[in-house]
Amino acid sequence: FVRFGWVSPDKSVPVPTEDSFWDFKGGDVNGKGIVLFLDKGGLEYTCTMVLDDQYMIHMSMTVSNKTKSTVPLGGYARLTKFLSPQYESSFVSYEGPIGYMDSGLQDDSYKKLDDEAKSYQVRQGDWAGFSTKYWLTALIPSVENKMFSVKARALQEKKVYAMDVVSPTYSVAPGETKTVDLRFFAGPKTRGLLASYADKGVVSQLEQAIDYGYFSFITRPTLMLINWLYELLGNFGLVIVVLTVLVRLAMLPLARKSHNAMARMKKMQPKLKMIQELYANDRMRLQQEMANFYRTQKINPLSGCLPMLVQMPVFFALYKVLFISLEMRHAPFFGWLKDLSCPDPTSVLTLFGLIPIPLPAFLQIGVLPLLMGVTMFFQQKLSPQAMDPNQQKVMRFLPLIFIFMLSSFPAGLTLYWTVSNIISILQQWYIARGDK
Repeated sequence: FVRFGWVSPDKSVPVPTEDSFWDFKGGDVNGKGIVLFLDKGGLEYTCTMVLDDQYMIHMSMTVSNKTKSTVPLGGYARLTKFLSPQYESSFVSYEGPIGYMDSGLQDDSYKKLDDEAKSYQVRQGDWAGFSTKYWLTALIPSVENKMFSVKARALQEKKVYAMDVVSPTYSVAPGETKTVDLRFFAGPKTRGLLASYADKGVVSQLEQAIDYGYFSFITRPTLMLINWLYELLGNFGLVIVVLTVLVRLAMLPLARKSHNAMARMKKMQPKLKMIQELYANDRMRLQQEMANFYRTQKINPLSGCLPMLVQMPVFFALYKVLFISLEMRHAPFFGWLKDLSCPDPTSVLTLFGLIPIPLPAFLQIGVLPLLMGVTMFFQQKLSPQAMDPNQQKVMRFLPLIFIFMLSSFPAGLTLYWTVSNIISILQQWYIARGDK
């Protein structure tokens, strides 16, 4: 909820309250604005509310002093946030009090506000509000060269929080008129929309409400690329497929290098096995001889993992995009995949609903995770095998582990991994064919 009004350090000054009855003076929300008027003991208060073509309300609050005394007055706005009982914070996306204040992004959690209130300063272009996974409410001062104070705190009611934005206190002389301008944004956290307000000079840094995460250098351009591809293809599932192809093509030289390194390691396996048998009872000497062998043969034992290591940041960035992007919320692909931001709704273990038995979340294995596991299995079969028998055993179980792990992940992410596996199979076949 949001509330606008006037406050005064002098308790005798009449200011509007919750019980005040305002007169409607005309206007409309999309034209010159709705105008409300209130005469309170010689102080004439006027509020004009104008809604832009998106999700921003411009609130202009004016007071005219018709009394014979100078009165101290300041304008304010309060955002009140009620947390639902089902609220759970997420490590993937920040939700809570947020704002661009004191020349930087501030994001104090609800838990911190339970312990103590937080105070900040904002000026024109700064903002303060509350962020959820997909939505943002923000208060924005729009008076030049005036510093507003912000106080974020927990109220006495359980799970209720307030964000107060208060203007400086003005001395309004008899016959003088003073205006306080505030803007209120309540809308979706889409990158294009939030960035547009900065382009218009309305508010800067509003896009920082989108939690791009630690891999923002990947997440942000990935989101921009996804939106651009969506304008061309019109289906986010196809966008993920195309994005996967582009990523795998970019990593083709690295995949070739990794494949060649693994193949060379396989050729050296007899010599390595001889060293392991020779120094089986001296672990320190064994490690020294193995390291010396790798150095003289110019072999990096970790080179086979490079494509996976390079791909992981992209994987996490895409997971972040699928989780926070409103554009991909409820986005369908084809067939049974009606929402790429949610897990695959099918369940193989219940024969797709024919067996009406409840299953825990980790056993809700859909068609797409199963397909991912199968493609991962064939990918391993085409890859040069690890020399260590223990590593080989672990690798055999990886597809099964990933099936259970990705069954609870967004379907879009599982789609990315499945297509990536298919492309890897084709790449390995192409590389192996070229090496013959």
